[in-house]
Parts: sequence; structure tokens; C-alpha cells
Amino acid sequence: MRTIGFSIRLSASSNSWVLVLLMLSAGAAPYQSPAKPDSPKVVIEKLMKMTDDGSLLTADGWKQAGVLFLHPTPQPQHPTLRVIWKNYAVSLSSTNGDRAVVYVGYTDLGQIDSRLHYIPFDPTIAKSAAIFHMVLANGQWKIEDPQDWPWASLDAAMRHVKEMRRKAVDPTIQKNADATLDILAKFRG
Repeated sequence: MRTIGFSIRLSASSNSWVLVLLMLSAGAAPYQSPAKPDSPKVVIEKLMKMTDDGSLLTADGWKQAGVLFLHPTPQPQHPTLRVIWKNYAVSLSSTNGDRAVVYVGYTDLGQIDSRLHYIPFDPTIAKSAAIFHMVLANGQWKIEDPQDWPWASLDAAMRHVKEMRRKAVDPTIQKNADATLDILAKFRG
């Protein structure tokens, strides 16, 4: 006699050992309960990570962010980019069944238009907030608001402006980029 697995004793001449081995191998993977959906806060934290690393500024990154939205949209062709400081805070405000509201407090550093011109922030506002309305759809929390978030952290925005300046042939855009980079560099201290 030989012992297999968890003390099932079979004789070597028994045909039933084949059936037991098949049953054991079919059930070899442990049962995994369906994945619990990310919380509304975690969904927004994923979006904010994409803001940090600048992936919202690329077509692939925009498409990846689209899975976080109930109604994803194509990447805007000539967006105005909002630049934020990395000291943002994500907090769940409320949940009510299949709905939730999540706030993001952030420091606005200004905007950059499609011609790489810097648009200053309002210095009278110390901290800004974005409000995200969430809905539980098909077992996943999704952002119900439109996907119009071409935002980036300071470092990501600077990389973006440098890359766009390198590609620009219009001297006005190159000049705007240089001026914008000078201004953004001052935020670093």
C-alpha cells in the first residue's frame, strides 16, 4: 500500500486510484472567491498615481485610465494640462449602496495650454478639491464623471513640456515651452 496526499490508502492493483488522482488534480488549485472590487478610494488613488507618473499624458496611459471610468472617452487632441503638487490627499466622503463620493484635495500649480503656454494658478486659493462621483457597475467601482482629466504632477508636466518642446517646429511654441519650464522649475525651490 502507498499513501497519497492526505492519507487516502489505495492498493497498487486498484483501478480506483486513477479516479482519485483525477479528482485530486482537478481540484489542485485552491478555491478562490471572486475578487473583491477595489474600493472607491483605491480607484481614485490609481487615477492619481497616473497623474504622478504622467501616464495620463500618453495615449496608452489615457486608455488604461479609461477602465476606471463608467464612460471612457478618447484622449483630448489639444488639452489644457493641469499641473498639481504631489501632496494631494484622497478621501472617501460617502457611500450609499452602489454610489460613492470621493474627494481629492490638491495644490494647483497652474495649467499648460496646447501651445505650451503657462497659465498661472489663483494664488488666493491655498488648496483645491476635485469631487469624483462613483458608481458600482458590473461589480466594479467606476468614476461616473467624464474622463477629462489631463492632469500631471510637477515632474511629469516638466517632462511633458520638454518632450513637446523637442518635437516643436514652431518657434513660438519653443519659446512658450522655455518660459513654462523656467516657471515650473521655480516650484521645485
